[in-house]
Amino acid sequence: MISFKDFFKIGSFPNTKVKVNMTNGADVPIFMSLLHDEKVWKAHNAIRDIHNTSKNLEGVNQVITFAQYDVLGYGKNFFLFGGVYEVNPGTTPTAYNLTLLPDYQQYKKRLIVKTRVGKGWAARIIECSTFQTGYDAEIYEISKP
Repeated sequence: MISFKDFFKIGSFPNTKVKVNMTNGADVPIFMSLLHDEKVWKAHNAIRDIHNTSKNLEGVNQVITFAQYDVLGYGKNFFLFGGVYEVNPGTTPTAYNLTLLPDYQQYKKRLIVKTRVGKGWAARIIECSTFQTGYDAEIYEISKP
């Protein structure tokens, strides 16, 4: 398997974090918005939580996004790649302005990452190095276009 940091060349993305979006019992699994509604997916990743600042992207240049992908034989520790976005301050206090970057765009909705941990998470903003070492993130699969 390919390690997360080797595939995404983490050293070339200064001030980048990973956002892991979890389903957590929602009526519609989070990966469905990634697959079928780009506007909802982008809005979900742009949320700035005024009550829980640990979920925020303050001072982050880019965010690598994933949606929990616990269907079709995949478990709660599998995540579908949702793109790399540039992060800018938003026009409201509750949202950032995200711009999809061309880097890795060909892998969006095709790349699946497997982690050691996955059950019971909420949406998390994680340092790239922590995602690699603390969660043992690795590239599990890249489907054909």
